[in-house]
Amino acid sequence: MAIVGTNRAGLTTRMPEGLTNAATWQTMGLAGLPDPTWAHTYAQDFDQYVAADWSLTGTGTPAAALVAGNGGILQLATTAGATDASFLQKTPAAFAVNTANKQTFFKFGGTPSSAAGAFYCGLAAIGSGAESALVNGIVLYKAAGAATIVLDIIVASAHTTFAFPAACVVTAATFIELGFAVDAVGNVLAFWNPTTGYNQVNGGVVGSVTTRGCVAVAAAPTLPAVNMAPIVGYTNNSAVAQTVNIDFLVASTER
Repeated sequence: MAIVGTNRAGLTTRMPEGLTNAATWQTMGLAGLPDPTWAHTYAQDFDQYVAADWSLTGTGTPAAALVAGNGGILQLATTAGATDASFLQKTPAAFAVNTANKQTFFKFGGTPSSAAGAFYCGLAAIGSGAESALVNGIVLYKAAGAATIVLDIIVASAHTTFAFPAACVVTAATFIELGFAVDAVGNVLAFWNPTTGYNQVNGGVVGSVTTRGCVAVAAAPTLPAVNMAPIVGYTNNSAVAQTVNIDFLVASTER
């Protein structure tokens, strides 16, 4: 049966001769598809979880396991001690953010069960634990008892923070998408709930009280000079076990 009166091609871009992101003199310059090695990218949607690829540390008995849920979910869990914590970090360190004229991107999507504790995600040096003790990293951080996120850039244990607008509030059991981009001239742009995929929303405006898109910028800060890896962490603020359901993690650096 034919379907009439509809436009079923609105999201399709037809490129019968292919496309490329490679120069004519490069190996894939004549290919009809993009060069997949343009950037080093780690994209994990948690349809699978290989524990040996990760470092799981913390206080109490931290746990990480796949759970049922739309989109693939890895549940990071704490035990019930008042300051019990779980930190999950991809190993080994494979992302450098301070290469001249090269961009870096990081995305996290997930659902914390509580907004009371300390939560962070981003890129950090291997062996990281509590956010306050990070030695090198770029992370999105919510302190225990706080409602909003900050962009925290850590270089040799010196923390420099950039606040998100007050309207960007973390809510218990509510999905959040966070991210940052290091552009080609070294600025760091932080993102709050920009959405992913086909979502018709207005973009954020830097410096406004919007709760969508790029909401904070660090203008050409000093960046960590070490290789780093994706990390997610949560520390309790009361004697109740908590979880962070991680939907996806993405990290990418241009070659």
